[in-house]
Amino acid sequence: MDQALRIGIGTHVIQGIVEGGETVKAYLDITPKNYVVNPSFEDQDRTMWTIIYRNGTSPHTDYLEKAADAKSGNYSLHFYSSEAVDFQVEQTITGLEPGYYDLSMFLQGGDASNAELYLYAKTGGKEYRAAATVNGWLNWSHPEIHDIYIGDGTVTIGVSIKANGGAWGTLDDFQLYRTK
Repeated sequence: MDQALRIGIGTHVIQGIVEGGETVKAYLDITPKNYVVNPSFEDQDRTMWTIIYRNGTSPHTDYLEKAADAKSGNYSLHFYSSEAVDFQVEQTITGLEPGYYDLSMFLQGGDASNAELYLYAKTGGKEYRAAATVNGWLNWSHPEIHDIYIGDGTVTIGVSIKANGGAWGTLDDFQLYRTK
């Protein structure tokens, strides 16, 4: 167990022997603290998330209560428009310890032609990005950004999605955690 704690984040197998000499295995899952507030949209208060519709597009997102379309839980942020899809959703997080952080989220969807989709983090005048894709219902992509240096304790995280009309999908399970 001491070795698992030294290694840190991840799933660890701890082997041992019980009275009588039988070998046993225990599985220890160490998960980091997630600094994103309401990361999977489950809480009814979603005021920490800002949705910006760009280039004159009408609102085309909603908080969908449908477990079949969520990565976890019952809710996800759903998008669809028969016209252009062009929005970003973001959250500003403050009070973080200076250091390096990793950011990720899950995205599924389809029919996104001429698409530009990416996960982003903005901090200290710098923007970090990771490209995202959609390739069908429940084919979850998992864009990740590693080694985001947050020096002033503040970061804005989000996703930008731009595609032709007919594009659809859901976003879920954002995670921001300190790595070093």
